[in-house]
This record gives sequence, C-alpha cells and structure tokens, in this order.
Amino acid sequence: MMILSQIAHFPTPFPGEDFRSVLYRYHLYSLNPEITDTNQELFGTRSSFTVFPRGLEILLCKFRDPQVLSSSAVVEDHSLLPLLLPFMVEERIADIDHEVKHGGGISESYVGKLAGNKYGKCISDDIRYCPCCAHEDMSRYGCSYIHREHQVAFISTCIVHNVKLVSRCTCCNDTLMYWPITGKCKNGHYIASYLAREENNTLDMELYSDLQYLLVNYKGIKNTLIKQRFLEYLHSKGYLDQSGTRIKRGKLVNDILKQFPREVLRMFGLSEKHVVQRNTFERIFWDAPLVINLPLNFLIIRFLAGSIKSFIEVGIPYTCEIPFIDGPWRCENKHCPSFQELSIQRCIRVDNGYRGVSGRFRCVVCQGEYTMEWRWKQGLIKTNYKIIFFSEEKDQQVIEMLNSGFSPDDISSKLFCSQDYVKTLAKKEMERSQLTLFGFDEIAATVEEEVENPKKRQYRDKLLKVISENPGLSRYKICLKCKTQYEWLKRNDRDWLEQQLPSSRSFDRFDWNEVDKALSLKVKEVANQLIASNPNIRVGRYSIMGALTLNESGRIKNYIKHLPKTDHALRECAETKEQYQIRHLPALVWQLRNHYDYKEITLETVLSYRRSYRGISNNMKEILMEKLKTL
Repeated sequence: MMILSQIAHFPTPFPGEDFRSVLYRYHLYSLNPEITDTNQELFGTRSSFTVFPRGLEILLCKFRDPQVLSSSAVVEDHSLLPLLLPFMVEERIADIDHEVKHGGGISESYVGKLAGNKYGKCISDDIRYCPCCAHEDMSRYGCSYIHREHQVAFISTCIVHNVKLVSRCTCCNDTLMYWPITGKCKNGHYIASYLAREENNTLDMELYSDLQYLLVNYKGIKNTLIKQRFLEYLHSKGYLDQSGTRIKRGKLVNDILKQFPREVLRMFGLSEKHVVQRNTFERIFWDAPLVINLPLNFLIIRFLAGSIKSFIEVGIPYTCEIPFIDGPWRCENKHCPSFQELSIQRCIRVDNGYRGVSGRFRCVVCQGEYTMEWRWKQGLIKTNYKIIFFSEEKDQQVIEMLNSGFSPDDISSKLFCSQDYVKTLAKKEMERSQLTLFGFDEIAATVEEEVENPKKRQYRDKLLKVISENPGLSRYKICLKCKTQYEWLKRNDRDWLEQQLPSSRSFDRFDWNEVDKALSLKVKEVANQLIASNPNIRVGRYSIMGALTLNESGRIKNYIKHLPKTDHALRECAETKEQYQIRHLPALVWQLRNHYDYKEITLETVLSYRRSYRGISNNMKEILMEKLKTL
C-alpha cells in the first residue's frame, strides 16, 4: 500500500492571491530545483503550474490538518474560475468541478481550454503585476504575490493605483513570470522602482466593477438566466425577428461596431473580423461552447445593459402576441346549429418551431374540430382554416346509425355533419369488414367520384370532352385547351390520365434503357468527383443532381420511373451522415488547430465544437477516436 507523503507546512494564501503564486511560494520553501519537481511532489504530475487549479484533492489529502484549505475556497478566492462558471451549462460545470478536485489526463482537460483562444482570451498568457501592489505587498507581507484580478486578459491597468500592469522587467525586458514574488526580476532589478502612472481608464474601471460583481455573486448566476437575459434585451431593443428565434445580425453588428470602434475592440482582445464573422453572436446567444469567450460576452452585455449588474438584476418582460388571441372562437362547421357563433371556449396551441404555431378548436355543440396556423410573414399573421374533422367517438356514432338503417341525410342532420363525411365512413367500414352491410353498397357506389375528390369527376369529364371534340391532338395541344384540368390530373390522377392521352412522342425518339445506362454511369462519375473534392457539405442525392447538366437533372426529376439504374446509382453514391462525418473529420481537426489553437483534439472536443457530431452511436465514436489517433 502506497503511503502519501505528508506536507508539514503550506503557505497561507494572501487576499486575492492567484493559486499559482501560493504554489510558487511553497516551491521556494521546498528548495526543489525545478517547478516540475514541486508539481510532482504536490500533484503527482511533472508539469508546470496550471492557470486554473487541477487535482486539488490530491494536494489537500497530504495536509496534516485538512481544515487548513478546501478546494471550494481555492476556486472561490484564489482563481478566476468564478468569472467563467456562470456562462457554462450544468453538465460542463460538473466536469470542471471533477477535474479541479481530482485532475485527469492533460489531453482530457476541460479546465485547460478555459483560458481562451486567439478569438477571445480570458486569462493573460503572461503573468502580470502592478509595481505599486508589489511594493506594498513587500512592505506588508515581506514578499510580493500574483493578484488574480491582474491576470484578466482584457484589463490592462491596476484599478487601485491606476498603474499599467507589466509582464516584463522595465530594465532588462525579461519576462517576469514568478520572480517578482521575491521583489525582483531574475536579473535583480526591482520592479517597484519603475512606476508609470496612467490616465484614468474609465472602461477598465467599469470592467473591474463587473468582474468584482461576478466574483462575489457567481454562485447565484446560472447559464439559463444569462440566456434568458440575452433574449429579453435583444427583443426589447429590436434585435430579434418576429419569430424570436433569429437575431437581426447585420443590425446588431453595425450598432456594436458604432459603439465600440476598433481601438476598443483591441482592448477587449477582439478583432473586427471576428465580430462580423458568421455565427459569432449565435454561439454566444444559443450555443453552449466548450471555450467561453468572456471578453465578447462582457462587450455584448455592456452594449445591451451598460453593466453586468444591471444585466443580471434588471429583467425586461419578454412579450409577444398570443397566437389566435383570447377566446371564445367561432364554430366553422356549416352543419352545426352554432355555425359562426362563439361556441368554442378552448384552444389547444402547438409550437411548430420555425413554422409558427398551430391551434385546434373544438365546438362543444357539434363536436367538430378545425385547425388554424399562425405564422409571421412580412410582419403579418397568416391564418389558414383547415377541413372540419371529428373524433373517433363521432365516427362510431355514424357507423352505429348506418347499421341501424338511418340514411346519410338523417345521420347528417342528427349529428350535425356533412353527408360526404357519412359516405366516406360508410365506404371505409365496408372495406374494413369486407361485407355488404345494410345500405352500405348503395352509398359506396357514389363515394369514389363524389366524396374522395369532387374535382376528379369534373376534370375527367372536361379532359374527355376536349379529346373527343379534337381527335389527333398531341399532349401539348390538349394541355393548352384545358391546362388547369390537365395539370391537376397529372398531379392527382396520373395513371388514369396516361390511359386517356395519346402516346408521348418523346418516348419514341430514343431507347430509355440506353439513356438509363449512360446516365447512371455519369451519376457515379460525378459523385466520385464531388467526394474527392472534399466539400464542407454532405454529398447527397441533390448535390449530385446539381452537378449534372440541366438536361440530365431534368430527366431524373421528371422521368425517374423510367431510369431505375440511375435511381439506384443515386442512392448508392449519396454519402450517409456517418460517411460524411468520417470524411470531414480531418478538415475539422485542421480548423480547430489553426483557428482555435488546440494542441490536442479529443472526441469530446469535436462533439462540443460541432453539433452535427452529437448523438452518434458508440460504434461511430470508436471509429472517430481511431481516426483522430491517425490525425
């Protein structure tokens, strides 16, 4: 059994001290030759001190007095994690908490990614100091230390002393790193000897106030609240469309760039190119990204609410028009005694996403229902009445009355429904039972033409009349004489139409088998070329058709039933979702490395960055992990 070495003495953290500073002070006391030796002693891993603490329980269990320090105290008082936790979803916070307490492999680290990337640095790459603070710390404590609030990447001055923060010695220009804890740089120069007062930086002071508010109140601020506040403020200021699901991106970007010009964006560590880039704001408002872009979040919050305190504490009621307003509503069943009267007291609304809202309305008198759709189109509500329909109980009542010998006219008047509805039920019941029930055979004889589609008989008669009065006409000329009827029958009664029309001359000009064979080969060739070009989208059926000539794609669209080999080739050559994900993985890895500075990319990184990879099977996960190893 391995016995853990006990730590006899560990430095007591100073107020607001970055935990890396505490570890370095222990390193000085331990007389270890390298920081990696100290990290091995404390955490069991040979690496430098990490920006955010990892594996604290490994360290704390070595204390003789476990009450000296706790992992929660380290996170809350000696790290900048409280600035980031409110912007994370609960599942991610649980992962972070586990890693902070118990550590894990560097390649699996979530915490390491929280410092940010080139599009939004949260924590400064270099350790920074205020010369005045360093001088005061030496006088008060006998040593200097790293102040955590000085490490926020987008704040450049010490708010207390109004002095520019430094990361290099003003004498020899060497990187300071941990040396100022001793009061000097590694070449022996006192950094407190060089004080450069700055003009009052109002933005830094306001940002510092925002940071202090988060550090104090982070436990009560959840990601869901921040998302809700974004929604409220965007809506109130007119940056959401009428559906409430899309931002007016161009308007928002232009207004932000007017308020925050390039020099201000540079203070936040942001570029105008990134701000105008597609989906930059969508990731902030709707997604749950792995890397929190803290400077951009702060900039947007300041733009919308002025400060993070106002943003969190001052909610704006989010209001929108109620679909179909308030009842009661009119009955639209013309057979009902309450037709056009306000007899409907209840509306069942169903959210259909981007397609709007649908409502179901049921009359208590006739038991008939109808639906309406509520959509935004050019700022106006569009409503569509649909056909009246009835419940299964009503259907059963009709069947029972038919079996009892009632005529369709009697049933219609007693149950407040149409005769067509009665006749349709009669036909369905006869087909179901395969029996000639009392009164059903006579009713069913007329249902096909009169009920299922009242237009069909009229349009058929019109077409037959044109053909009989004009013998020898081609299909095209027949269509010109009764275009409406021809097009409707072509869509809804094609088999009957083909039997009545003269043979198509186009079928006699060439052999469809030869066309099918040549076109299927062309489809395979085009599909292979598309996949070889490695496009960013999945090569599907319509992508392949889009790469063909207009003549070729037109034949596929209009005569696919005569092209079975081509149809099979399209199905065979079209990429599946899994094939596309495997093919696109190298490009995704390249993007993460070159645009987001990822050094090691795991499957978790891919799943967090690209939504289309989520929800894959376990087998697919294994395939992708093997692929990542080769990349």
